[in-house]
Amino acid sequence: MKICFINNVYGEEIRGGAERIIKILSEYLKSQGHEVSIINCTERYKSFNSKSLWRRLFSHVFGFINIASYLNLRKKIKSGNFDLIWTHNLTGFGLISLLALGKAKKIHTCHDIQLLHPSGLLLYGQEQKLNTFIAKVYRSLVRLYFPKDVLVVFPSQWLANLHNQYSLFRTNKKLVIKNPLT
Repeated sequence: MKICFINNVYGEEIRGGAERIIKILSEYLKSQGHEVSIINCTERYKSFNSKSLWRRLFSHVFGFINIASYLNLRKKIKSGNFDLIWTHNLTGFGLISLLALGKAKKIHTCHDIQLLHPSGLLLYGQEQKLNTFIAKVYRSLVRLYFPKDVLVVFPSQWLANLHNQYSLFRTNKKLVIKNPLT
């Protein structure tokens, strides 16, 4: 089976949980005879994070309609002829890139709240930020772009419940699967 992982950062930049999970999964799947590819936008993502707050906000908004990113990802996906596309953290690609995933089977793993709030982070005591006007508009755009035929995986019931509370992925099949260990 030809499997493609899509994550904003990979390679020498492996530092977060999502990147470690992709590394574990890709190595395991390769050991089982699958052909695994990883598409990332590490350089663009590093550039994004080095910008000021206002420039990051503008980049985030522009990311929804970043046609160049969409076309680039679509070209890679078409040429890969993948059986399964497994997305993770998408900051840096832009959410419009979700429309480039094609007809292959699709899985998305939610590692945090990046599809509920542009920051992707929720600290204890700051839960009210999920109810701001910007967060509501952001979730509306996510609902618009997120494909309905994607299986959504959460590493915890708490994260699944939070996404359900804000009515994300209403029609998608959802599963809670704990993160794998080597």
